[in-house]
Amino acid sequence: ADLLPDNAAIDALAQWLAALPVPEADAGEVGGDAERGAAVYAGNCIACHGAAGEGNIALKAPRLAGLDTAYLRRQFGNFLSGVRGANPRDRLGRQMASMAVAVEGEDAVEDVLAYIATLPAQVAQAPAP
Repeated sequence: ADLLPDNAAIDALAQWLAALPVPEADAGEVGGDAERGAAVYAGNCIACHGAAGEGNIALKAPRLAGLDTAYLRRQFGNFLSGVRGANPRDRLGRQMASMAVAVEGEDAVEDVLAYIATLPAQVAQAPAP
């Protein structure tokens, strides 16, 4: 966004991105158990990312439902390894990194990914003014 000339350009880009169709999740790469993943998701993810994986604009938590499984797996790994969330100025990234370590084990991560793959793609709604 720093490369855009002004707030109007940022708003125009945001509106354009919001108007794009939401792609379907690629569930073909998932090897976990969605039922177990639902329990892990409820205990670790739901407060920020929503019951339906729709995200939460007020918390700046992105939508997870409908995202590609390989992308989610890679980003989760990035939080665990410190590629993301290690910068002290990245408050939201640090918050997610601390939650990533709460999901214990590769099997639990795969279970959560399997559960997320079952969620229909939805977009978070802005809170009422």
